[in-house]
Amino acid sequence: VRCWVREVASRRAGFGDAIDRPAAGTLLATAQTALIALDGGHHMSSIPDVVRSRLGAVPDPVRL
Repeated sequence: VRCWVREVASRRAGFGDAIDRPAAGTLLATAQTALIALDGGHHMSSIPDVVRSRLGAVPDPVRL
């Protein structure tokens, strides 16, 4: 299973996922996940700068 950051914005982050069998060179499944930041009252919030700075987006290593 591989997971990578596709995009990061002030209120959301997008991730890509791939499940494969490296020994056979077979890609079994791909997925995308999008998350938004909420505060304790479930209202839209911002991703803290310290977190956002650690989530560097990378190009998709597989086609989603």
